[in-house]
Amino acid sequence: MTGRMERLQALLATQRLEALLVGALPNIRYGTGFAGPAGYLVVRQDGATLYVDGRYGYQP
Repeated sequence: MTGRMERLQALLATQRLEALLVGALPNIRYGTGFAGPAGYLVVRQDGATLYVDGRYGYQP
């Protein structure tokens, strides 16, 4: 899945975008593997952060 994230980060750079907010759960799962019922993913050129509620501090 890191290849997917790296390609998205490269696309952000070519489009000169600072960040992308992803809220659709199928897209979050595709990019990160997270399968919870809610969350937001913020992708930046230099990294990404997944925001979920406290029940999902760790998901194998």
